[in-house]
Amino acid sequence: MAGKGLLIILIGSIVVAGVIFSTMFRQNETAFANAVDNYRQQTVRNIAQSGVLMAVRALNDAPQWRTGYSNIAIQGGFVSVRLNDTTFNGESLIKVVSTGSSGTRSSAISHVTIAYVRRGYIPSTIKGAVTSNSNVQTLGNMTLDGREHDINGNLISNSGTYAIWTTQNLSQSGNSYFGGTHNGVDYIPANPGNSQIYYSNQTYPGGFPSTPDSVLGGSPAGFPQGTLKSIAQSGLNGSQYVTNPSNLTVPLKGVTFVELPDGSNWGAGGLDLTGSGILVVHNSTRTAQVQNLNTGTFKGIIVVDDIVRIQNTIIGAIIIMSPNPPSGNCIGNGNGSILYSTQAIYNAIGNISSGTQANNLTARVVLWDD
Repeated sequence: MAGKGLLIILIGSIVVAGVIFSTMFRQNETAFANAVDNYRQQTVRNIAQSGVLMAVRALNDAPQWRTGYSNIAIQGGFVSVRLNDTTFNGESLIKVVSTGSSGTRSSAISHVTIAYVRRGYIPSTIKGAVTSNSNVQTLGNMTLDGREHDINGNLISNSGTYAIWTTQNLSQSGNSYFGGTHNGVDYIPANPGNSQIYYSNQTYPGGFPSTPDSVLGGSPAGFPQGTLKSIAQSGLNGSQYVTNPSNLTVPLKGVTFVELPDGSNWGAGGLDLTGSGILVVHNSTRTAQVQNLNTGTFKGIIVVDDIVRIQNTIIGAIIIMSPNPPSGNCIGNGNGSILYSTQAIYNAIGNISSGTQANNLTARVVLWDD
């Protein structure tokens, strides 16, 4: 009887041990399978992320590139990348969709990473809502606001710049207002404006740029002399080149290049400046004048020899090149507003990047969905 009891105990022990070992084996097998699955998932995620980085590098070399990649072998799997121009939160961006995959048809897994990439840059010449090489006076109820704004003119706190920066004298007169940002602190438009958000009698290192292309950085930034005029003449993205402003079509788009005879002006009877992009008013003697901007909203960069009496809304930035503008120095005497906006500047340059060979139109990821 004792022997039978021992046998029963032995058999029971063997059964229990078998169950324990079987359970441990299944657990180990499950843990191993989970580890393998996690590894594969991380691998395809890494592949997808690598596809985004490959696309960003390609965009830095060629901003107009939209070809993408199809089933490129990488990291033991494959990556496919699609690109398209889109708008996100009011800003023109490039959407990059990268799909990483691995495994056979029956056991394939994949992962998708999406990134939104910003085109363009902020030219170093832009030192405020207005950057000028001449005397500047403001009158009326004009507002120069260097605080950051979005593409629609809505305020973005604590990330802006100066109201105005000029190499010559500055006079804030009438009921005009200056606002801006200094060291991350916003100063609301006021009269007089806070002294930390406007600068006069400044020295521009190396001399103030004298051509529109040099304002955008010249050859190092992909704008050798004649580039903006060439883009305007090509009609890229709605660009226009005129010597007679009456031939312009509104709204303005792309690059609008108005080349006027020496000492002549555009807007004597008032004009509607509605549109976006880069507006250039220039001639070789830097005497081209634009004046009486009465209506419309322009979003982007305005590069002019001379500008007076702004009474509409500009969202972006203005650069005035002439040291001795023939039409005077009163840039605004009514209810005009100049609102600094990096989004408007990025859009202006990014939307014409396919017309340049720019090395510095750096693509920047502004949103990553992984």
